[in-house]
Amino acid sequence: MPDFATLDADGDGSVTEAEILAWRQGKVEGLDANGDGLLSAEELVAHEMAQAQVRAEARVARQIAAQDLDGDGALSAAELMAPPMPMQMFARADTNGDGAVSAEEFEAAKARMADRMKRGGERGKDRDERRGERGGEREHRGPHGMGGQGGPGAAPGVVPPVAPDAALAPAPAN
Repeated sequence: MPDFATLDADGDGSVTEAEILAWRQGKVEGLDANGDGLLSAEELVAHEMAQAQVRAEARVARQIAAQDLDGDGALSAAELMAPPMPMQMFARADTNGDGAVSAEEFEAAKARMADRMKRGGERGKDRDERRGERGGEREHRGPHGMGGQGGPGAAPGVVPPVAPDAALAPAPAN
């Protein structure tokens, strides 16, 4: 759903059913690439793919921002394997910096996250954020939906910590 100002086409401070219908009509017309008044499967797929592309680009940008330890705008294999998000979340929750999260700090972090989710709205969330809201522990999945990166014999979903220096070290030559 668009924001109020977008729907309020005449700018009078209220939205009529006619304004909503006009907005919807404009969206449909924008999908009809060949102008025949019909939406083919190809046109609908193109629209869905464009929306998926925007969501994927935003998710990848967030991932690079979170994991790009050397700041080069790309992820090395070591950076990709490093689990920065749990450590960043822990650091944010540990507001007094004592290396432990108290019950009060935990509840405050939960409240901040709930507020952030409420402000983002359901449509502003990506799949990973919605998955976390459904509750329960979820297995960590790698970048291609495969299981955790713990290696042979590791518990499912366990990602071993990688020291920042190790994450930046070049891969050994074969």
